[in-house]
Amino acid sequence: MDTIRLFEWEEKHERVIRLVIIPVLFLLLAGVYFFVYTTGGIKFVYSHSMYVPILLAGFFLGIKGGVAFGLLGGIVLGPFMPIEVPSREYQDTINWVYRAGIFTLVGFLGGASADGFRAYIRHLKLLSANLETTNRDLQRLEEHYRLSFQNASDIIWTTDNDLTILEISPSVEKMLGYAPEELVGSSLAKLVKSLQPESIGRAMNELKDVLRGKTVSASVYQLVAKDGSVKYGEFSSSPIKRDDKVAGIVSVIRDITDRKRGEEQLAETFMKVRKSLDATVAVLAATVEARDPYTAGHHRRVGDLARTIALEMAMPGDLADGVFTAGIIHDLGKISIPAEILSKPGVLTDTERMLIKTHPQSGYDLLKNIDFPWPVARMVLEHHERMDGSGYPNGLTGDQLLPESRILAVADVVEAIASHRPYRPALGIDAALEEITEKRGVLYDPDAVDACVRLFREKNYQLVD
Repeated sequence: MDTIRLFEWEEKHERVIRLVIIPVLFLLLAGVYFFVYTTGGIKFVYSHSMYVPILLAGFFLGIKGGVAFGLLGGIVLGPFMPIEVPSREYQDTINWVYRAGIFTLVGFLGGASADGFRAYIRHLKLLSANLETTNRDLQRLEEHYRLSFQNASDIIWTTDNDLTILEISPSVEKMLGYAPEELVGSSLAKLVKSLQPESIGRAMNELKDVLRGKTVSASVYQLVAKDGSVKYGEFSSSPIKRDDKVAGIVSVIRDITDRKRGEEQLAETFMKVRKSLDATVAVLAATVEARDPYTAGHHRRVGDLARTIALEMAMPGDLADGVFTAGIIHDLGKISIPAEILSKPGVLTDTERMLIKTHPQSGYDLLKNIDFPWPVARMVLEHHERMDGSGYPNGLTGDQLLPESRILAVADVVEAIASHRPYRPALGIDAALEEITEKRGVLYDPDAVDACVRLFREKNYQLVD
C-alpha cells in the first residue's frame, strides 16, 4: 500500500520530480564515474555500481529514461573509462559495447516495470472509482427500492421456496388490517386465509405454477380483511431465480375494490337500462298488436324464432338478443296504416297493398333516433327485402342487407305462412318450410334457411304461443 501511495504521490508531482531527479541522476552518473576512476578503473571496481542511477532513472522516468541512462552509463564506463587508470590501458570496443547493451537492457526493464506498475495503479484507481460509483448507485437503488417498498399502495411480498414470507410491504395493514410483523416469518397460508374458501385452490395452483418458473398476471380474487370487510385484489406473481433455479416468489396485490364496486354499479345500471328498454319495446309491440288484433302473438313468435335461428347460426348471444328485439317490433310501422286495411278479410287492392308496403319505412322512421345497442331500426327497415332484390321498400340485394335482417326475413315468412291470417287459415309449418326451402338462395339467406329447417326438423322447435 505504501508503494501505491508513493506512485500516487509521484504521479501527482511528476513535473517537479523530473526537474529535480534528472540533475540528481546526472550527478549520480558522474559520481559513479569518479568513484570507478579514482579507485583504479574497470579492472578494480566492478561496474555494477552504475545500476543505481540506471534503475533510479527507470523508476522515475520510465522506459525512455531507463534506456537513456543505460546508454549513458555504458558510454561513461566505456570509451571514457580505462581498464586500469595508472597504466592507461583502455578497453576493447566489444567489451564496453557489451556492457552498454547490458546497462540499456536493465534500464529498459526497470522503466518497463515502473511504467507497468504505474498502469496497474491507474487501473486499480479506475476500478476503485468505478466500484465507488457502483456502490453509490446501488445505495441509491436500494434507497429508492426501500422508499418504494415502504410507501407502495400495492401489497408487495417475497417468499422462499417453502412459501415462508420473507418481506411484506406496510400497505398490507391498510388493505387487509395485518401489521407486517404479524406475517413476516410465517407461512403464506396465513395470508391465503384472507381469500374466499372457493378461491384458495386456484391460488395455490397458481403459486405452484410460479414455483415451476411461470408468471401469473392480473388474477383477481375476493379478499376478506382482518376486520371482516370484503376487498378485491388483483394478483401478479413471478419467480425469483438464482442460477436458473427458482429460489422464491415475488408477488403484488393491487387493491381494485373501488374499480370492482364501480363495475358492479355499472352492471346494475346497465341492467336497469336494459329492463327499461325491454319494457319500452314490449309497450311498442303491444301497441302494434292492439292495432292488428288478428295477428296477436305474431311479433313475439317472430322475435323468438329469429333469435333461435341466430343462435343456431352461432351468432353471439348479445347480437341474437338484438335480432329478438327487432323481431318483436318489426311491424311497428303498421300503426300508421288504417285498422280496417290491416284486418280486411278479403284480397287487398293495389292501393291498399302499396300502403301496407310502407310499414318498414314508417317503422324505421319511428325507431331511427332511439339509441339501441343494436341496429334495430335498420333490421326493421330491411325485414321485407329479399336476396335477389325483389323485396321492398328499397329493393336491396343480399350483400347489401345485414345478416340480422336476413334472419328476421326468414323468421317473419315462416311465422306468417304457418299462422292464421284474416284473409286465409293457417297453412302450417310444413308449407312454411317448403316455401323457404324452394326459395333458398333466391329470396332467402341460405344459412338462415338451413338453420331454421334444422330447428324444426331435427330439434323439434315449436313456435311460441
